[in-house]
Amino acid sequence: MILNKRTGLLGAIVALAWFAGCGGSGSSSGGSGSSGGNAYVAVPEANAVASYRVSSGSGDLKAVLGSPFSGGASPISIVVHPSGKFVYTANQGGNDISLFTVNSNTGELTEVLPRTPAGLNPTSLAMDAGGDLLFVANQTSSTVSVYTVSSNDGSLKESAGSPFLTGSRPVTLALSPSGKFLYVASSNLPLVFGYSVASGTGSLLAVPGSPRY
Repeated sequence: MILNKRTGLLGAIVALAWFAGCGGSGSSSGGSGSSGGNAYVAVPEANAVASYRVSSGSGDLKAVLGSPFSGGASPISIVVHPSGKFVYTANQGGNDISLFTVNSNTGELTEVLPRTPAGLNPTSLAMDAGGDLLFVANQTSSTVSVYTVSSNDGSLKESAGSPFLTGSRPVTLALSPSGKFLYVASSNLPLVFGYSVASGTGSLLAVPGSPRY
């Protein structure tokens, strides 16, 4: 489950990511496990990510020792790799992406430096179900950056042709369950832009009839 909340001019922005699994396996958008799971909260004002252990019985949250963990400037969006081993944040203040490794025993986060450059004002992240591709909406650049993800260490490599131009000031990304299509919502236009996603590389190509109201 990924949840982003905006309060407009008030600037109170919270991103929450949930990983449920046992021994660090499962999916960032669901899954189950008898040992419960981890929850992560991006804290823009503190340039940090908070980490919690979640009780599978009661749902109670218990802060991980040392949380929140320092990261990039003003993280706004967060995703968890399906393996549960890696956490990524889009950092608006730094125009980059942070990668954190997850200690499967404690839930402690460790940022891996250097951070990966993105476009201007990255606001939204999306990852395919296999954890092979990461998509980033860059609001001020009006682009989508695409990265391949290393299954070994979680590192990112920008795909050929990235970043890809999209509608004015993209704010939200959504992948189809198959991972074959990416949809981008514009904050300036009442339109949704649809793209087919090339297998392996993540290259984007506008689908026929796109954009749509």
